[in-house]
Amino acid sequence: MLFERFVLSAPVGMAVIAAFVGAALLTMGRGYRRLGAALAIVFGASVVFSIVGWFGGAAVGLAITSPGEGAGVAVMLFAFLVAGLCGAGALFGGIGWIVWKRERYLARGKRSRALVAFAIAMFAGGAALAGMQLVRVTPGLMSDRMLSGQASGPNGSLRAEAREELLSRGQEAVPEVIAALRSADKSDVHIFESGINGGILYHLEMLGLLGGPQAIAELRTWFISDYAPDIRAAAARGLGESGDSESAHAIAVLLEERSYEWRKSHFQLLRALALLKAKDELPHIKSALQFTPDEEGTSFQIGLLGEGIAALVEFDTPEAWEAVSEVANSGSGARRETVERILREMGKALPAGK
Repeated sequence: MLFERFVLSAPVGMAVIAAFVGAALLTMGRGYRRLGAALAIVFGASVVFSIVGWFGGAAVGLAITSPGEGAGVAVMLFAFLVAGLCGAGALFGGIGWIVWKRERYLARGKRSRALVAFAIAMFAGGAALAGMQLVRVTPGLMSDRMLSGQASGPNGSLRAEAREELLSRGQEAVPEVIAALRSADKSDVHIFESGINGGILYHLEMLGLLGGPQAIAELRTWFISDYAPDIRAAAARGLGESGDSESAHAIAVLLEERSYEWRKSHFQLLRALALLKAKDELPHIKSALQFTPDEEGTSFQIGLLGEGIAALVEFDTPEAWEAVSEVANSGSGARRETVERILREMGKALPAGK
């Protein structure tokens, strides 16, 4: 993955071109004008051959690759392979020609400090481009702020690595996550399940996993806001992950909200209460597991039963098991079967006689 993100990246390609230009200019600046000009032509031809090879490789790859998962990646890698071979062929072929005709190119003339300085600047610029790209794609080298951005970015493999690196830094990373959260686009924070809020939901989750007083204080602010239910529920889940037992009752009260948006957000609320082992909130959990006729037998009901039963089993008190039995027997036979299946998956069973 690092090879793809670093070697096969536009900044590194620009760095290589800068190195080519710098080598030609340095040679000319040292007085070997013909040799420098020849190297410039060879390097230019290598770049052109690489570009032509890429398009040719992509065309061939598309022609020989069957449609399916991963086909696009395979075509891209094949195109880069062909481009590299074509560029390397032109480069080594040109250098071979120069070596063969070296007497023609080794005549030395007047040196130019300006060209040498320009060449050094090109080398430095190329090295800077490559270095910045290496930092950008290597989680272990990133700052907390960069990690926070990459961990919620579009690159799947890099996002996963950045997330793990961010978590490994613990509470030291909390200020940057908070800064990223506060600077996020809030134009849709009052709209339920808006695609724009993905970064906000992610950073709320990260604050919960990182934990600590700063994270809890920020999560509480988002939880008590007037934002959309999914955002507040994500903050509640974060409070559960952080172990903020003081917020348990406020989270449980929201289980009494019965609007469509809040019902869909009850999953997160139930998970938060399970994490907090909020045994005193049993009545609210039982209330959340009371379903309307329209909800009976739906995937929504099955999913919510799973979260609710998991919370009750986590409490593992006589009252909690009594609630499990009540939920199982208060609906249709299909509901009881669903509860029994959920318990079996957890390695549990309804109490005898229930």
